[in-house]
Amino acid sequence: MANITAIVDKNIWNNTHTATVGTAMSSPEKAAWEIINSLDVKYVLVVFCGVIGYPSDDINKFLWMVRIELRRRLSSYKGS
Repeated sequence: MANITAIVDKNIWNNTHTATVGTAMSSPEKAAWEIINSLDVKYVLVVFCGVIGYPSDDINKFLWMVRIELRRRLSSYKGS
């Protein structure tokens, strides 16, 4: 996994990336594939540690991604 660019990591300065990934993760598979493909992504790594109770896995962060996407959609809707 060396020399691979991360679209979303712990140092997000642009919520658009998080919102886009949130949209992909909450979309049906075909729509998600189209979003991921448009970002030129070759690999998707989702960390799930629910069995051991790790509180910082990607599934726990999923709702934050969806909230950021909702805020982005609402702000673009209000602006139009």
